[in-house]
Amino acid sequence: MFAFVRNGWRWVPERRPKVELPRSWADEVQERLDRARQRQFPGPPRGALDAAALESLQREIARQLYRARRKARLSQEQVAAYMGTTRSVVCRLETHSAHMPSTATLLRYARAVGCTVEVRLVPYVEPPPPPEVDILDLVDWDELNRR
Repeated sequence: MFAFVRNGWRWVPERRPKVELPRSWADEVQERLDRARQRQFPGPPRGALDAAALESLQREIARQLYRARRKARLSQEQVAAYMGTTRSVVCRLETHSAHMPSTATLLRYARAVGCTVEVRLVPYVEPPPPPEVDILDLVDWDELNRR
């Protein structure tokens, strides 16, 4: 139950000192796991994704699914019938939505259009930073002086 005290013209909850609860065995186990994880992975995770990279991957998957279906000369209804699903699901796969398709769904789609799924991992190379250009360097001053 809360106790209220008067603070000037209004009533506010009384601030009570925090009581240190006894540690449970689950807390101790969690602490040990955290320490072991910290020893095993001392730095920040290297696999952190930014939103642009994830959206680019989803867009590329959707583009390849669409191209494979068009190359097989199948409609979305036909692919949906082969997959055992509805046309709206096929449409969602081909237009990159916020949902990333599962591996099983990709395999079913690939079989429906007569393809296989191939996954490749290639080394990531960061793009070079854009060159620093002063906007005044882009102006053709001679052209302006002639006017």
